Amino acid sequence: MSTNPIVQIYVKLVRAGVREIDTVPATIREEVAAELNEEVTI
Repeated sequence: MSTNPIVQIYVKLVRAGVREIDTVPATIREEVAAELNEEVTI
C-alpha cells in the first residue's frame, strides 16, 4: 500500500467508480494504477 495520502485518496475514488479526474499528475496516476494492479484511465 502506498504511503502517499494523495495516492490513497485517488485509489478510493477510483474504487468508488470515479473515472475522470482533471489534472491528475502522471506520477500519481501511475502509482494509483500500480496500487490497483491494473491500468486505470483517470
